Amino acid sequence: MSNAEGFEKKIKVLIVDNDEHVQQQLKLYFTDLGIDNYQFESSAAAAMSNMVQQQQSYDLVVTDLNMPNVDGITFMRFLSKVEYDGALMIISGEDRRLLNSVVQLGNAQNLNIIGAMQKPFDRNELRLMLGQMQLSADKLACAPGELSLTADEIRQGLTRGNPEIYFQPKVAVDSMSVPSLEALARWCAEDGRILGPHLFIPVAEQSELINDLTDQVFIKSVEQLARWHGQGFICSVAINFSMRSLERISLPDTLSAICGDYKVSPQNITIEITETCIMNQEAVALDVITRLHLKGFSLSIDDFGTGYSSIEKLNKLPFSEIKIDRAFVDGAADSYSSRAILESSIAMGKKMGISIVSEGVETQQDFELLRELGTDYVQGAFFSEPIAADSVLQWVENWNKSSHSS
Repeated sequence: MSNAEGFEKKIKVLIVDNDEHVQQQLKLYFTDLGIDNYQFESSAAAAMSNMVQQQQSYDLVVTDLNMPNVDGITFMRFLSKVEYDGALMIISGEDRRLLNSVVQLGNAQNLNIIGAMQKPFDRNELRLMLGQMQLSADKLACAPGELSLTADEIRQGLTRGNPEIYFQPKVAVDSMSVPSLEALARWCAEDGRILGPHLFIPVAEQSELINDLTDQVFIKSVEQLARWHGQGFICSVAINFSMRSLERISLPDTLSAICGDYKVSPQNITIEITETCIMNQEAVALDVITRLHLKGFSLSIDDFGTGYSSIEKLNKLPFSEIKIDRAFVDGAADSYSSRAILESSIAMGKKMGISIVSEGVETQQDFELLRELGTDYVQGAFFSEPIAADSVLQWVENWNKSSHSS
């Protein structure tokens, strides 16, 4: 992608689609976006052979679903089996509900899906989808020379001050104030580079280090929150927890004790839990979720819309906030289907008395749409990228002085 589009890295793309018109359209759009290293295959079988026999690797695979002989779902299963670690984009003429199911399937297969587009699509939709590779650290495939940390490096780093905590503001739409921030883990490499979570969290999950990592994120976030309160900045902090962490029956007591040590009320802490984790309904996890609520912690459903939870299930769980996934927010002003999903999700939350946070807001147009639909809080690069802890107060001061907060 050209520098104007914000994509500095030269990426290698494999496009799997048997429609010549779509191939020509993608060729035109990719070239226009500054991407010229692409290869076409008209069948999934040919693509699979290419990747195995010729040992070709790609930064991005774009695939259709409905193809003869070997369909896109089978191709995705193959990509998962060979542990393809690049980005995956789905393009299809199937309906949005089916595409959402495919995205969910890809997530379950540990594939790095950056999104799904309905045919016909336009250049702007493709640009926004590719932007996920640049803007979303959580979904960014490792670039050449940017290797994931090893389990030993994570273990050693945890004893040397890692991870570092960055914070992204959550803006209240009605007042344009900043009542809360989300804590985001980053890793300080020995050479001074700040590494995104895609380079250490998956490894921590696989190597039984995720609980130690999450504990450090929680402690450092609470410590910083106590410091801000002491400086007169009264706010709350949202912290992400994985399913693995929710399997600890002692977690509510542990978190409550940490808050007590720093004299921070649990009411100033929001625990963010992904929707897919919630819907697994493991007995221990539900026990922990319920007791966290009893301890006074606020609970948020993160990545809402990616796990297909029913209203009935949500109504039975003690959540006070829904966080709509960026996949339905970014570019929503130009997408009828995304707008429909946002509208129904926000309306459902209002009826249930649950606050709505929309994350991944990148443009003024998307923000105006979200304000029109009635979302309560917004978060994304349009307002601020994640900020180092020692820069937050200055950012908040500048924000409060700006026209945004008036």
